[in-house]
Amino acid sequence: MSVSYRRTSIEAKRLDSILRTTLYAGFTEALNGLGTIRAYRAETRFVRESEKRLDSENRSYFLTIVVQRWLTVRMDLLSNLLVLGIGLVAVGLRDSTNPAKIGIVLTYTLSVTQVMGQTITMLAQVEQNMNTCVPITRFFDHY
Repeated sequence: MSVSYRRTSIEAKRLDSILRTTLYAGFTEALNGLGTIRAYRAETRFVRESEKRLDSENRSYFLTIVVQRWLTVRMDLLSNLLVLGIGLVAVGLRDSTNPAKIGIVLTYTLSVTQVMGQTITMLAQVEQNMNTCVPITRFFDHY
């Protein structure tokens, strides 16, 4: 997993969390002040502000999804290149290697690359979801 993906995904998730918090805070404020909003007939202004907050949060959430899909496409590309390489080696060694062994190697390669892709995706999501925690390296830098 590249460093650029990790940094980008963490920042995208942090932006999403910040904008989601402001969205929920705006909803809460509007619900708590509903009587006052209606008394001053300012419903349309608060609806527009809520829509702006919702659009901003949706854009940041979409960015988070795009970053995750970028990792998935990249991992699939690397997995397919690995299978292609093993397939080409198998074709080159077709006279000296048992085809059953080649089939088993290709089967295990496909399953291992799938598990590795899922593992990296889950690790990246765990790191994204811990966006409020201080990284352990920063913690030990102070001591």
